[in-house]
Amino acid sequence: MGLARRSARRPHCRRAAAVLVSAPMSGSGLQPTSFYLGRYNCVDRLGGGPATEVFRGKIYGVAGFEKEFAVKRVRAPLLEDAPFIARFIDAAKAASCLDHEGVARVTEVNVQGSQLYLAAELVKGLSFAEVLEAAVKHGPPSPAVACHLLGELLGTLWIAHAGSIGGLTRPLLHLGLSPANAALTFDGRIKLMDFGLFAAYRRGDWTRDDGLRDRLAFLAPEVLKGGPHDGRADVYSAAAVIYALLALRPPFGAPTAEGVTRAALEAKPVPLDAPAPLAHLIARLLDKDPVARPPAAGAASLTAEALRALGRPPERSDVVAYVRRLAGPGGVVPQPRASTFSEEAVTSVDFSKLGAAREEPPARTTRALGSTPVLTPPPLPRDAVRPRPEAPRRQATLLHGVAPPPVPHVPPAPPPPPVPPPVHEITVDVSDVAPDDAVTVAEEALTLEAELPPEDGPATEPHQLGPPPAAAPGGACGTGGGATPC
Repeated sequence: MGLARRSARRPHCRRAAAVLVSAPMSGSGLQPTSFYLGRYNCVDRLGGGPATEVFRGKIYGVAGFEKEFAVKRVRAPLLEDAPFIARFIDAAKAASCLDHEGVARVTEVNVQGSQLYLAAELVKGLSFAEVLEAAVKHGPPSPAVACHLLGELLGTLWIAHAGSIGGLTRPLLHLGLSPANAALTFDGRIKLMDFGLFAAYRRGDWTRDDGLRDRLAFLAPEVLKGGPHDGRADVYSAAAVIYALLALRPPFGAPTAEGVTRAALEAKPVPLDAPAPLAHLIARLLDKDPVARPPAAGAASLTAEALRALGRPPERSDVVAYVRRLAGPGGVVPQPRASTFSEEAVTSVDFSKLGAAREEPPARTTRALGSTPVLTPPPLPRDAVRPRPEAPRRQATLLHGVAPPPVPHVPPAPPPPPVPPPVHEITVDVSDVAPDDAVTVAEEALTLEAELPPEDGPATEPHQLGPPPAAAPGGACGTGGGATPC
């Protein structure tokens, strides 16, 4: 009763108690409901992939401003892999240069203590994995809508492969396109995510990793073999995604990753039950020989021809209606999903250091009866202004051996050359001087030289020696009777 009365008198105590009750249990202690990575308040765990965990991160501003991002934190075991860290950062930097409406923009890649994270645009819609899950119940899209979606996929890949459009300076390959990293927004557009990140993760005998079984069915055979590949590998993956959307199953299936890899290398997918123009196009894009596949630009052109052959091209409203049908009552509703990783990688993070790095107000430590203390962040009014965190200092080594570039030494500038003293000129006009007066003229020159101002004084006109010039007639200088005296 006494504890209830104290909580009633203090509203913040009730909030802390609510955090303790709603926090998920892990082992013998309780975990905080949110934490900070840099400036992002990670409030929900959305899922994860083979290399990262994905969180819904929020940044705050003045007058209740909030904006959400997808914050992807690299799994703790991978932080020991220096080559992977280098490939991950390089892929994230390259993807951040691609500015296109069909790509989820990468806004930041940074480190927080011993953690590496990436922030990107949070897509409002359904991933193609969710679309496939709902399509099993509600049915596949019409052939025209499926062909339209294939054209949008190929158009975005063509922009990335061109290497000189959308802010890129070199071709950008995805090399991991699957239903997990492609999304269909609620306004009927396609968004691609994670350009190059899956390729950065590949290591060892990854084609036998059962955790990647659902992704292997969408990779091109040349990628599975580890041989040379180009943009036509992404064309294969795009066609495989649309194949799965129409057939309601991946092109190849097996209970193990090794079986999926063998089928993708040796077997042919079951022909689609679709109109001939679309079925022939997808079969050509799924050819195991990359030479027989057109590049992204040519494949987009072939898709446009197939779309015209199907009749009336669909409008964006048709795609929006299909998405709403999937996400409506009885359909799939996107919700935060539990991570596919072990809890060990999460509980090993020291959440208190995250708050200290951001210079947040000191957090309260609340204790439930019979449990360990839990660190909970203090409440912040919605109209409050959060201080911008100070940029973390660069260390001598970054993430197990990846060192920052050395600062070049700039020698000091040489002193300016000395300025020579000014030279005074004395002009002696001896045209009208008699030979007997030459000595007198020389003495006058020496006298004038002694009377010259010092070197730092104002500049003067050269002195004129000899007889004075004749006065102008009329008693004025230069005028015939003016008002200016000589």
